[in-house]
Amino acid sequence: MALTEQLPIYRCALRLTAQVAPLIRNFSKHYKYSLGGRLLDLCLDLPELIFDANSHYDKVPYLEELLRRLQRLRMLFNVCLDQRELSERQYAPVAMTLDEIGRQATAWRDKFGRESRQRAEQRAAYVESRIEQIVREMVAERLDGLGGTDRDKK
Repeated sequence: MALTEQLPIYRCALRLTAQVAPLIRNFSKHYKYSLGGRLLDLCLDLPELIFDANSHYDKVPYLEELLRRLQRLRMLFNVCLDQRELSERQYAPVAMTLDEIGRQATAWRDKFGRESRQRAEQRAAYVESRIEQIVREMVAERLDGLGGTDRDKK
């Protein structure tokens, strides 16, 4: 497991926060604290989710939450564009960073999703074979016990 600070996706998330913070300063007073605050909060959540995903064995739930929050960010940025708080020129570098984070998170999720499915299938096959083995042993013990009492009666 790599250190979180060394992951490219983590560095992209920090870059996104650095890109968004100055943009919010230029928002009108009406949107600066409502829309701008939500944007900045979501941007700050991304590095935390990346850290959580990197430090847990089952990464998929954290990566799926990361992708959901990226979608929320895109939606809020569309609101900013519609309200003319941002120009397309200001949004372009942010959109590229969002896409980069999304690609990396999706690839990471898919990799660990496949691995966790394979582990789950292996675990299920092991449990199934173990149950069959235990049942066979129990049946054999029962038959031995029944067979021994029949022999004793004869």
